[in-house]
Amino acid sequence: MKNLFRLILPLFLFYSCYHDAAMEESFDMDKVIPADKMTALLTDIQLLEGVVGVEQHHNEDVKIISNEYFVIILEKHQTSREDFYESIRYYSYHIELMDNIYEDMITNLNKKESEIMLE
Repeated sequence: MKNLFRLILPLFLFYSCYHDAAMEESFDMDKVIPADKMTALLTDIQLLEGVVGVEQHHNEDVKIISNEYFVIILEKHQTSREDFYESIRYYSYHIELMDNIYEDMITNLNKKESEIMLE
């Protein structure tokens, strides 16, 4: 899963620096995930990252497991890989929207952390 984020971060940087009209028209808006759904999806992916980080010390098959969980997360959010990657491409181009998604994701993670600490 870390490899996924290592791949996604450079894509964000590349697309956020490259703006032109042809690029704007190249997005398949039918595949772009709405911001609120993208926030929930990325929140779950980040939680998976935390679990994978812990399991990495105990299990050699972490890459296989994390990929399987990634598929499960996409299914939970009724999203295809293609839609996810098109959304990453779109939000990377619209960096201000991605910033908002990440702020909301951090808020979600902080709420979940608070809930866990109360238990």
